[in-house]
Amino acid sequence: MKRIFVSYAHEDRPFVAQLAPALAQAGFEVWWDRELEGGDAFRAKIEESLNAADAVVVVWSGRSRASRWVLDEAEKGLARNVLVPVRVDKSPMPLGFGGLHTLDFAAWDGATDARAFTELADRVA
Repeated sequence: MKRIFVSYAHEDRPFVAQLAPALAQAGFEVWWDRELEGGDAFRAKIEESLNAADAVVVVWSGRSRASRWVLDEAEKGLARNVLVPVRVDKSPMPLGFGGLHTLDFAAWDGATDARAFTELADRVA
């Protein structure tokens, strides 16, 4: 089973709360920070999950492009050649990521047969 790490800004949590279960239903093991439990050493847990992921799905938005955490996680995914970027709005891509094919989820309504979702699932698989 392929493991996916989802990187996002907390303001985009409603989108990720829809995306993560859809990916799990498609047969992937999905980790996002909702998996953190009280008392976890969150930096160590995030790094462990990021390093174990077969794919790093970064959710780009105007909010996430300003997040040091998201940028760092995306850089690590890019360095390992496992980054799969998606965008949820029309904000410009952060410096260094503009040349990557990015899946457009701006109009995604949660349907698992939508082109953007099937393309994401295919890319991760």
